[in-house]
Amino acid sequence: IVFEPMGIKGVIKELHVAGRSVQSVCAGQNAGMLLEENHAVSLRRGLVCMPFGQKASSSQKIKARVFCLPESSIASGEEITVICSSQESKGVVSKIFDKINPILDHSPIAVNGSGVIGSSEAALVEISFSNPMFFECFTDLPHTGRFIVSKNGRVAGVGVVTGVVIGVVA
Repeated sequence: IVFEPMGIKGVIKELHVAGRSVQSVCAGQNAGMLLEENHAVSLRRGLVCMPFGQKASSSQKIKARVFCLPESSIASGEEITVICSSQESKGVVSKIFDKINPILDHSPIAVNGSGVIGSSEAALVEISFSNPMFFECFTDLPHTGRFIVSKNGRVAGVGVVTGVVIGVVA
């Protein structure tokens, strides 16, 4: 196996899911593993494990549909923290394409790229990150296609990835 984006290689000695020993796991499944060599010092939260020889593509930019929680707001350009699976990175909403208040609006309202996603509004946005993260579109792999948005240590919204921009440095 290899842990990306660090390229740390290892061999699995034991594999566990929900406290039971298993022979294999699927993409997006949480698993515990004991490696044959001691790489624990090098491993950290947010690394993605995959079969050796495969390469995952990290990204510093995604397109997503974000829902802002009641009594919260998210402004374009404002620093946010995105948590996806075991990954976490600082970022900003770099563009807002459209937004809708499902209670008041009948259809999405076009936005010129900037603005604020208000309380209980949903918006199609572009988010840029300070560090590369691994994402999949929610329709392809829900586990790495959904995320939490926090501001100042408080959850401000949730989102699903609609597109991943590969190879972009923010």
